[in-house]
Amino acid sequence: MLVITHSLVAAASAPAIFAVYRDVAGWPTWDPDTRSAVLHGGLTLGATGTLVPTKGRAIPITVTALQPDQAFTLTSKTWAFHLVFEHELTPAPGGTEILHRVRIGGLLKPLLARILVPAINHGLPTTLAQLKARVEG
Repeated sequence: MLVITHSLVAAASAPAIFAVYRDVAGWPTWDPDTRSAVLHGGLTLGATGTLVPTKGRAIPITVTALQPDQAFTLTSKTWAFHLVFEHELTPAPGGTEILHRVRIGGLLKPLLARILVPAINHGLPTTLAQLKARVEG
């Protein structure tokens, strides 16, 4: 799998940051690459839903890992691609490190790599900065 990782430190507690993650409908307010997101049952292990990027079509998502106030993973798997979105919170000097990692695999990996990698590398720092501003504000 192709892996893209970005992180930063926010002057906020992990529970405060995770509270923002729990507001799934609110993700577009701090993630400019997300038009909408729905998780039936909320941010709970096994919950399924859809994520609609600002550019592109809706993709199915499932919460495949969850450690409240620490980490969660969303997985989108179709016949053509496999996307894994990992979110990790760890204590750091001055607050909490927020890490977002995207893994890309599947048959369309070569095509998605050309299209998504530049967009993700451009978008993730902005997403993290807006999340930081939200939790520090």
